[in-house]
Amino acid sequence: HNRTDPASYEEFFDRVDGFIPSVKAAQSARDRLSPNTKIDLDELGVILPGDNSPNSPMFPLVYWNAAGAMYAYLFGKLAVEGVEILGESQLVGYPELPQYNLAPQYPSVAMVNWTNGYGNARYWVLKVLLDNFQPGDNIIKTSVGKAGTVQNPFCGEVLNLAPISLECISPSATIDKIIFASYGTPTGSCGSYAVGSCNAANSTAIVEKACLGKNNCTIEANTPVFGDPCRNVVKHLFVEAHCSTGGGQATGVGSNEPLYALAFTDHSGQNRRVLVVNKRHTAQSAVLENAGQGARVVMVEESRPVGPPITFNMTSDVLDLPPFAVAVVSMAA
Repeated sequence: HNRTDPASYEEFFDRVDGFIPSVKAAQSARDRLSPNTKIDLDELGVILPGDNSPNSPMFPLVYWNAAGAMYAYLFGKLAVEGVEILGESQLVGYPELPQYNLAPQYPSVAMVNWTNGYGNARYWVLKVLLDNFQPGDNIIKTSVGKAGTVQNPFCGEVLNLAPISLECISPSATIDKIIFASYGTPTGSCGSYAVGSCNAANSTAIVEKACLGKNNCTIEANTPVFGDPCRNVVKHLFVEAHCSTGGGQATGVGSNEPLYALAFTDHSGQNRRVLVVNKRHTAQSAVLENAGQGARVVMVEESRPVGPPITFNMTSDVLDLPPFAVAVVSMAA
């Protein structure tokens, strides 16, 4: 990542997505060899490049929000996987402090301000998670975003290890052309996709074989299907397709969704809490069905990079989230 560019902090979430398969592999080994053993993942967090160099520029305050949002996202993803314990790194870090004759000690990893001891956004996100979610809470299947827009041509994007489904809306229509397909690191937006530095050369042929002449199809975005064009790199599958008549849409699960959400109910089943994470360096809005008036929000956001979260009651189903904000919305189940 770039040390000072907030846009580059969005990569943190791709790194989480790339980490999950390793966790699943460890769980598989655990289940096979010692099924009663619990999993503890420690030293989780971000270290920015050049962190221990006295000459490295200081990062903007919104970095704390981005690193806190990444941890909240990691918490949700690993809770779904059944990981029992997470450990965040680390409480204290600081840049070069000549007045104390101290060399840099990973300032980007700190959870408290090195001048006054106040908690930064990483600290407050951790506290919000501890205050609102407990062992034994029930996880509710939660979706974010919406089905792809109906258009012709139409596009879809998914992260590695997720399926993508292409469908023509008219039952009599078929997918008659794959305009673009790339498994790797494609760039651009629908209508102007481009192959990135990493690309499986057989991407188009594989998607054509799975989809041409069919009303709908599903392709798994993974290395068993496409091969591995670049090891240790987070990969995506981008597809642009055309239907013989009418329009089509693509649906799937990918890291390109700007928001992440996961809902829980407590032991009583009477209270629901929804974790919402903005994975973007720009403001986003979320619609929470049936939240309405009275839902209580605790939010760690950029206006308080060092300090406690804000709290307020929702007045509609729309929740506005500043860049890299983390919110917990409490409401009746």
